Amino acid sequence: LELVARHTIDVLVSDVVMPTMTGPELAREVLNRYPRVGVVLVSGYTAESLELTELMSRGAQFVDKPFSATDLLSAVDRALESRVAP
Repeated sequence: LELVARHTIDVLVSDVVMPTMTGPELAREVLNRYPRVGVVLVSGYTAESLELTELMSRGAQFVDKPFSATDLLSAVDRALESRVAP
């Protein structure tokens, strides 16, 4: 969150499982503060098991691990396209 506050970003890419704050928690906080940021979450768990419906309805993209560079770049493109208009 500190980095996002100090830098202008277009897309947040985060793993779902992190030590201090989960990726979905981070994504929600970033979207609440900066609704024009695209979001891509990655995980070895399925999107359904992680209950990401609310984030995905806000344009967040999900990529299953393992993924290729092409998979990740496609998700970033979709996240950029789905950003909320100003």
